[in-house]
Amino acid sequence: MIALVAPLLLTCARPAQSIGEQAALTMAAKVAMTDSFHFSGALERPTNLKAELKSLGTAAVDLGAQGYGVAWDSAAIPVSRMVWVVTMDGAWPRNFPPRLPGEAQREPWQHLAVILDSDTGATITLAITDRN
Repeated sequence: MIALVAPLLLTCARPAQSIGEQAALTMAAKVAMTDSFHFSGALERPTNLKAELKSLGTAAVDLGAQGYGVAWDSAAIPVSRMVWVVTMDGAWPRNFPPRLPGEAQREPWQHLAVILDSDTGATITLAITDRN
């Protein structure tokens, strides 16, 4: 009897996925086009959007291996949190940190990853790179 109850408890303890892949793609595209405090929205509509569901820890390792810098409030959001990682190509201005007087215009970033909480769709973090 215990053998039958334990798997049931484990199944019930896992949160149901609240947002699907299409919703994640739509939300991430909106984030990518929107200006925020340290981020300027895309100069053009992003292309090549791909979504993958994985743990935040796995996402950070995978994106880091591709040249993305990934940071988040690890005290508030554990590496075990399931997230949608939506990667895309495009052009994002390099407006932060602010340019010094006389400094040349920087080439735009070319690749963005938007990491969304898979339960709520909330943005956890953005990661950006110009590596191919």
